Amino acid sequence: MSRILLFIPMYQCEHQIIRTLRSLAPVHQHFNEILIVDNCSTDESVARARETASALNKTHVTLVRNERK
Repeated sequence: MSRILLFIPMYQCEHQIIRTLRSLAPVHQHFNEILIVDNCSTDESVARARETASALNKTHVTLVRNERK
C-alpha cells in the first residue's frame, strides 16, 4: 500500500485555506496525512485551518507554524 502525504504551504490565506480544505472532503480518505505549514501568518489563517481540518476527521492533519520571519 502506498502512503500519500499532502503538503499545503500557507501564508495570510484565512479564506483560501477554508476553500482548499473543504475541496478535499470528497478525496481526503486517500491521504495518509495532510501537512499544513504556516509561514508567520498574522491573520486568522491558523485558526481557520484548525477549524476546517477538524471536519476531515479520518485524515491525520498536522499544522506546523514557522515562528521566524
